[in-house]
Amino acid sequence: RSNSIWIATDSQGIYNLTKQKAVSVPLPGNDIPIAIYPLGNDKIIAGTYRKGLLEIDGRQVTDLGLKEIQDKVVMSAVKGPGNTILIGTQQNGAFALSPGNKIRKIKIGDINPPFVLPIAMMGEEVWLGSSFGLHQLSNTLVNQRNYSYQDLGVTAHFNFIYPLDSTMLIGSAGEGLLVFNPRTAKLTKMPGYETESSLYLIKRDKNGQL
Repeated sequence: RSNSIWIATDSQGIYNLTKQKAVSVPLPGNDIPIAIYPLGNDKIIAGTYRKGLLEIDGRQVTDLGLKEIQDKVVMSAVKGPGNTILIGTQQNGAFALSPGNKIRKIKIGDINPPFVLPIAMMGEEVWLGSSFGLHQLSNTLVNQRNYSYQDLGVTAHFNFIYPLDSTMLIGSAGEGLLVFNPRTAKLTKMPGYETESSLYLIKRDKNGQL
């Protein structure tokens, strides 16, 4: 936003790159930022290793003080249905954050796994990857179906989910790039990427290439 880029580092906090200058934004207790979500011009939410969620406006840092995710590792923060932000944690599952910093736990079936990393919208549905496997939720965040890693035929957990047409590309931590078809509930390995052991990110360029 505002022709700037926010970068999270594992040792020096957060940097805001604008006009070819890097401005450091120190975090309380030298916390480690993991996820970044843009709120507006020069304003973001940062998911961290120890403090849960921090709001950063310019160089002003505010701890949102959300007890449900305090002292939990926040793995992801992405846009959810309506005006929600979906939060994935390493130790306490997934949450939906609404305006006014209202937060509620997302129930992911009876399993309710603690580790939730990738979160993605596909049409009106929400898909989560967890320590159990893959989860399908409605646009009201009601759990629809759960697929265990054993059901899917893989052993490595998922790092990202990227919706593509009627299928999803899934990057795994150990088994390369996978393709999941929600209609057939079939997961296959992408030919040519089997040896790319761990994948963490996909972006689309201006020409539409991934």
